[in-house]
Amino acid sequence: IKLARAHPKLQLAGQRAKLQSEGARLFTLPRNLFSREVLRIRHTQRALERCHLGARVQRSLETVSQLHARLIAGERARLQAARDYRARLAAEIEAMSPLKVLKRGYAVVRGTKGQILSDVSELALGTSVEVLLRDRIRFEAAVTKLFPKDISSVEDQ
Repeated sequence: IKLARAHPKLQLAGQRAKLQSEGARLFTLPRNLFSREVLRIRHTQRALERCHLGARVQRSLETVSQLHARLIAGERARLQAARDYRARLAAEIEAMSPLKVLKRGYAVVRGTKGQILSDVSELALGTSVEVLLRDRIRFEAAVTKLFPKDISSVEDQ
């Protein structure tokens, strides 16, 4: 048996089998190591992509840009609402303006102390009054006659 093992053909065959076995193991080992390393690198790459500062900065910039656009739109809407409110107030003030009343043909009558007279009881015969007309023309008039209240004469005009 020792002699059979010592035979060069048998030794060569045994070494060939051992070499093939080791070769197969060496062939699959790098492949397995390579596959594991590729998986580890891909996992690390995904983790880095999640933590990547450039991407986070870009997302933050996009968020800031969106918030800025919303802020500008809100301010424009608020400004337009304020303009509309101001226009409504101006229209109301214009409608109540004494000059507007004068333009419709009325006059402002003031007493001797400069107070606006709005009732006939504030007048007396012989008193002097100041009258203000549409074009801001003022003149002085004297009360010479008081007429009774007659609505029909006003309506006929």
